Amino acid sequence: MSKLFRIFEKLAGERRGRVRHVEILIATVAALIALLTVGWISRSVAGDQAGLYLMASMGASAVLIFAVPGTQMARPWAFCCGHFVSAFVGVSCSLLIGDLVLAAALAVSISIFLMSYLRCLHPPGGAAAMIPIVSGESVTAMGYSFLLIPVGANVLVMLLFSLAYFRWMAQREKRFMAQRSK
Repeated sequence: MSKLFRIFEKLAGERRGRVRHVEILIATVAALIALLTVGWISRSVAGDQAGLYLMASMGASAVLIFAVPGTQMARPWAFCCGHFVSAFVGVSCSLLIGDLVLAAALAVSISIFLMSYLRCLHPPGGAAAMIPIVSGESVTAMGYSFLLIPVGANVLVMLLFSLAYFRWMAQREKRFMAQRSK
């Protein structure tokens, strides 16, 4: 069975780097703490249902930031700008367009366009664009203040946790390399 799996990996172009178990555990705990904090902020500001939508967007970001931090889409610029640009577009579409399907489709499409040109493509931004549209009146009533709290607060929390995580990983790697060179 493992031979078949390796053949599939080759055909699919899958390359697995060596990841230590402790790194996986630390990434998991960092994501858990960050998402619990973001969830609390989102729920207290936007209500239960809208808070869950906001958490979904940040949850997708957590996968990128903590599980595949080396990708361009996980970089701080992409993460921060991708969420803010997309949330701005989503709020604008929710305020200007009455049809929910049209508003959601335009919000995501325009967000892709802007994120691409601003070089801040972050796939969870697509969710950030839809949240103001699908969350209902509690978020729509917030208008553009939605960008500061909860989006800005959530981005700040995730950014701080990711920076602490990256710093810890860099120190760990430095110690690991120093130990190997002895």
